[in-house]
Amino acid sequence: MKANKLYICSLAIILFWSTITCHETLAQKNRNKKIIDKELALEDEETWSETPICKLTIVDSIVVNKNSITENIPMPEHLGKIFIDQETGNYTYENEFSDMRYITAKDTSGHHNIYRQILLANKWGKPELVKINGDTYDYINPYIMPDGQTLYFAARSTDDNEGRTYSLYTTTYDSETNTYLEPQRLPYPFYSDENDILYIEDDLNSIAWLVTTRRQEEGNACIYTISVKQPWEFYDNETIDPQKLKSLALIERISDTWTSEEQRGEVLNKIAQFKNSKKETEIAAKNINFVINNNTTYHSFSDFKKNESKNLYIELLDKESKHVAYTNQLKVYRKNYHNSSDENRQRLADVIIETENNMKKNLESIYLLKKEIRSIEQ
Repeated sequence: MKANKLYICSLAIILFWSTITCHETLAQKNRNKKIIDKELALEDEETWSETPICKLTIVDSIVVNKNSITENIPMPEHLGKIFIDQETGNYTYENEFSDMRYITAKDTSGHHNIYRQILLANKWGKPELVKINGDTYDYINPYIMPDGQTLYFAARSTDDNEGRTYSLYTTTYDSETNTYLEPQRLPYPFYSDENDILYIEDDLNSIAWLVTTRRQEEGNACIYTISVKQPWEFYDNETIDPQKLKSLALIERISDTWTSEEQRGEVLNKIAQFKNSKKETEIAAKNINFVINNNTTYHSFSDFKKNESKNLYIELLDKESKHVAYTNQLKVYRKNYHNSSDENRQRLADVIIETENNMKKNLESIYLLKKEIRSIEQ
């Protein structure tokens, strides 16, 4: 009897220690797996050779306050217009005929959705839900291409356990089901780990605008002006160094995307025409303060006698806006420089020097433009 009790007790002890050993082994395996997964994740982040990266020419960039984003996108009339909804803070798209809108509003569950409104008898109708197939997301900031079929928007997961930053997506209307197909997230460099909030494309002029908060201080956003053609082209990753690919994907320097000064110049000329058309309308309704000489100061855009002066004044306003943008950019870059590792400091130092040089050239242009305007008007 005692022998049986001793046997049972010994067996229980063996089972107990076996169970503990087993749990420790599994726990250790799990810990090792997490470490391995983390190392693989870090390796994946540093390996860009297999990452699809869209080939773009980013001709210009400007940092603005989020409240002035739409003022700094010179959309041609045929694209319609985008403006901020003062109640929600999100963007509303209105077509060129001003008879259809795409808005953002919350549904009964508290998630944002995209709705369509039609103007009937000079009154906006009841918002109709734009049905998008696929998983449930927070959808904001819609933009419809002139074809009336292609929809771009920003979205983020409604799962609190996932990342809550906005990414850009596109989808196409399916007339048979009266719904939009499952959206596809835009590739790098349209994608980042911060908020990418708006994408507008003008396929007629092969120009687009990307609005993102990447590397910006709270309350600011960067607007990238892009030369882009459909269908999108992608880099041949096998012929480019992975670090170069990473730089292109993250838009570390827009000058790295320039392949032809002629092409960039053509796009900038188009943008200037859009801006002139838009700003001439806006400026005509505002008071200005431009000193011609000791005896004359212009207070209205109509005071300019020559059309050449008017065009130069619009260009001057653009240069002055750029000066503010460069100032904001340098503030961010210098802050990042002091908080960065030694490895990143050299890269940031190059970016700071490049921005300072651009700022200096811009200030020289401002001085010469003012001088030329005064000379023409006198």
